[in-house]
Amino acid sequence: MKTLKNNLAFIFLAAIFAVSIYFIITISMASSEDKIIYLSSGSYENMSVARTISCCLVWGTSEAGTTPTHSILYPALLGALYGIFGVKEALPLIVNVIAGFLVLCLLWYFLRKEGMWQISAMTTGFFIYLSSSLPFLIMQGNEIILLIAASIIFIYYASELPQKTGRNTVLAVCSALLAAINPEGLLLAAAAAVILAAEKQYKTAGIVFLAAVLPLLAGLALGIWNGYEIFSMLKPEQIAGILFMKEYLFPIVILAVTAIAAAMNKGVNSKYAVICRLVLAATVLKILFMKDAGSQESVLFSSAFSIFAVSVAGFGMFPDEPKINFKTGLILTACFSMYLIFLYPMIKRGINTYAAIPDMSRGIYERTYRLGLFVKECCDKKGVVSDHAGAIEYLADIDFIGIGKAGPAKMKEEELAGIIIKKNAVISIASAENTAKYMKYFPEGSVKIREWVISGGNGRKESLVFYCLKESERRTLSAKLNNFSAYLPPDIKVR
Repeated sequence: MKTLKNNLAFIFLAAIFAVSIYFIITISMASSEDKIIYLSSGSYENMSVARTISCCLVWGTSEAGTTPTHSILYPALLGALYGIFGVKEALPLIVNVIAGFLVLCLLWYFLRKEGMWQISAMTTGFFIYLSSSLPFLIMQGNEIILLIAASIIFIYYASELPQKTGRNTVLAVCSALLAAINPEGLLLAAAAAVILAAEKQYKTAGIVFLAAVLPLLAGLALGIWNGYEIFSMLKPEQIAGILFMKEYLFPIVILAVTAIAAAMNKGVNSKYAVICRLVLAATVLKILFMKDAGSQESVLFSSAFSIFAVSVAGFGMFPDEPKINFKTGLILTACFSMYLIFLYPMIKRGINTYAAIPDMSRGIYERTYRLGLFVKECCDKKGVVSDHAGAIEYLADIDFIGIGKAGPAKMKEEELAGIIIKKNAVISIASAENTAKYMKYFPEGSVKIREWVISGGNGRKESLVFYCLKESERRTLSAKLNNFSAYLPPDIKVR
């Protein structure tokens, strides 16, 4: 009974999580003819690789060869689950729902461990839940929720005293997991290594850094990892533009202020100061090194950890028995007002993301998933050139030839002509831009058979061009494409 009473607020938070996930999944499936649609194309690539791992023990989208992926751990995890339960489209969703619940449990555990009152812990957890748009990240179907769970454990233990039993082991395991789950995890591990070294914890810093780097070196050596953008640095003008986005500027300012306050009140190397410095360093490193630092996922990821850090540090500095007087009230009012100013852009973006899920599900179903269904119907067991990786590879049993961003990093443009002939490719499906760039490598006699003009947000339009690469397939592909195009939604115009 006492345990139940001490966790009533968590039960309420978990109930909100369960109900919102149920409604988000229901609404999403209603927008896509009862199909589970993932909002990240990378999810379908992971699922395709996982399927091949489960049946052939080959790290690729087909038995033909190795296909590098953004994450090392996630496709392996899905592959193991596919081997046990069969290839089910719902498995990534189930994994992410479980991981999302784990995130809530970890937040609750660490907030309560710091002595935070139930109502404060619940409110903080709810703010994190809203600002990070956990259901949106779950519906992405990729590895980001696992990254958040590993990061919470890592951040908390990185701030513990060096003498804590098992601390180095936990940090080494979490550091390796962070890097293997997603390239952004390496930034967090690198930030922690620098901070630990500055605190003269050289051994722990070395363990953290090596544990993060080794999985990636192994992935590079085996040819299964392609998170190379971690080594790319933003141009100065891009850094300034992203740095002054309110979604980043507010967290950076309040993290810096809280870190200074924690250092002055509890000591430079106190747990609370370290947590703020660690999240601040990771956020700044993200801006400096990630090409997509301004992306939705990156902003939501930073929002969640900024609120976590500020909440833990702020409450940790709160006296157990505060004196109730005018000065205390003024300080608390000022701090709470600053906190609300900090939360506003985070929660606004998070709520807007919740609202966008149904439209995004419908859009991805109509444009990407249905394209995969077309390829499955018309091009099974054949070669397909495309810049749309993901659903095409997962749904259809084809020899996929990626171009543009979907192409392998090591492939030279001039090699495309030979690969098309070798894989007996029959069709190219790519944006007008990539079609114009690569069509000089298409076989002689290749001809454009159709174009879809897709209306996007803010009046933007994209063109998807279909090129027949084999004269003998032209009539068949044209007829099937005409029939398929007749069932497209109104926002896709056929030419």
